[in-house]
Amino acid sequence: MTVHIYTDGSCIDGNGGWAAVLIRETEGKEERSGYVPNTTNNAMEMAAVLNGLRGARLDEPVTVYTDSKLVIGWLDKHWKCNYDHIRIIRAAITQEIKRKRLDVRYVKVNGHAGHEWNELADALAREAAESPDESTLSIAYKKSQDLTDYLRQAVEDEQDT
Repeated sequence: MTVHIYTDGSCIDGNGGWAAVLIRETEGKEERSGYVPNTTNNAMEMAAVLNGLRGARLDEPVTVYTDSKLVIGWLDKHWKCNYDHIRIIRAAITQEIKRKRLDVRYVKVNGHAGHEWNELADALAREAAESPDESTLSIAYKKSQDLTDYLRQAVEDEQDT
């Protein structure tokens, strides 16, 4: 049975929020979201995908829905990316897919078009960005002025758990 993962990212005054809504027909929905300081919207869009995939099970077919054309390009069309922080998240996504042997399909949805699960992911991501709270971090928090260093450390910390 396929898990459907609706993702979205938000960035408000440098405070980021990501969200993933996982839908399984037999189990209902699971909401995941978190806060990341000193970030970008695109990093949060990618973080939403990563954290959504972390909720997938071994060998589970996955459909990821995103309203980000860049996410589709970077992950599904293998577009070149010149941003270290995005390349780090993309590498973590690739590693998660390989580790769990996931069969992932990406679908572009229109943002703010009234789709129930996409709207929920958007609201959760905005809520996380608007309410900076280190307790909502899903990965170990490390103070850093450099987003790339922060992400590199966060991915390493997640791999150690």
